[in-house]
Parts: sequence; C-alpha cells; structure tokens
Amino acid sequence: MLTNIITFTATNIDDLLILTLFFGQNAHFGNRTNIVVGQFLGMGFLVGISVFLSLTLQKFEQFNLNYLGIVPIILGIKLLMEKEKQEEVVSESDNSLIIQIFLITIMNGMDNIGAYTPLFSTFTLAELIQCVLTFFVMTALWCGLGIVITRITWVKEKIEGVPKWFLPLVLMYVGLGILFDW
Repeated sequence: MLTNIITFTATNIDDLLILTLFFGQNAHFGNRTNIVVGQFLGMGFLVGISVFLSLTLQKFEQFNLNYLGIVPIILGIKLLMEKEKQEEVVSESDNSLIIQIFLITIMNGMDNIGAYTPLFSTFTLAELIQCVLTFFVMTALWCGLGIVITRITWVKEKIEGVPKWFLPLVLMYVGLGILFDW
C-alpha cells in the first residue's frame, strides 16, 4: 500500500496546486462539489485506462499523446476571455466546471498512465483492486487538502489576491508542458 501512496503522491502533486487554485477561486459549495466530481471523473478515467492497458498489453510502450496538451491551452484561453463573466459562466447548475476539471485532470495526468500501467501490470487482481481503492481515497484526500489549504488565512488571502488571469495562464503552461514534453 505504501507503494500506491507514494506513486499517487509523486504523480499528482501538481494536481494539488491546481485543485487548490480552483477551490480558492470557487468558494461556493456547489462549485466545490463540481470540482470534486470533475477530479474523481478525471482520476477514474486515468486509472481506468491504465488498468485496461495493464491487462491487455503484453509490452507497454509510451503513447505519444503530447498533442492533447492543446486542451488545457484552449481551456486557459477560454477562462482568460471570460474572466469578467466567470461567475455567470460557472454557476451552481452549470456542468462546465465539472467538464473543465475532468479535462484538466486527464490532460495533466496523461503521463500518469505511463507510470500506472507498468505498475498495475505487476499486481495480482487483489493488489490491483487495493491500489485503485487507495488512489480514490488519495483523490478524496487531495480534494479535502485543497479545500483545507484554501481555509488557511494567509493562503486564502494570497489566492484571493491572485489575479483571475493567473489560473488560465497556469492551464496554458500545463498545456505547453504536455505539448513539448517538458
């Protein structure tokens, strides 16, 4: 189980920063719920693909998925262009925040598939189930930690002081990193 926790932490530490920024800029309960749902859907997708590949491929070769880096860039540009009306665009009843977090989690975590698949292929079925459950518990912990971090007064002040254009730039940076394999 320690290997699972270390693997999750090593491959998702950057997600914690992105989640914290999203939680800090979307303090409304409905928005936070949408962020959590999007994160779980994205992590579920990454883990599901990794499980599928580990069970079906004899020899895993790194797929060249760099071109998918365009998705966070487009999301960043979209958020940047909508910064004035962001509260209207991402409302409690709007699923766009879920979709954004889902896509960001996938795009930011595509390299995780390269780490998870070889690891999963060494596991027995029981070990694989334990690992998947550990990853989902860690995802819940990451979401909770992101919320708790935004409640720390000095962090909250810093996040509230972060210009609305900063998060879109972070997303565009993540996208460029994926595109150019930084």
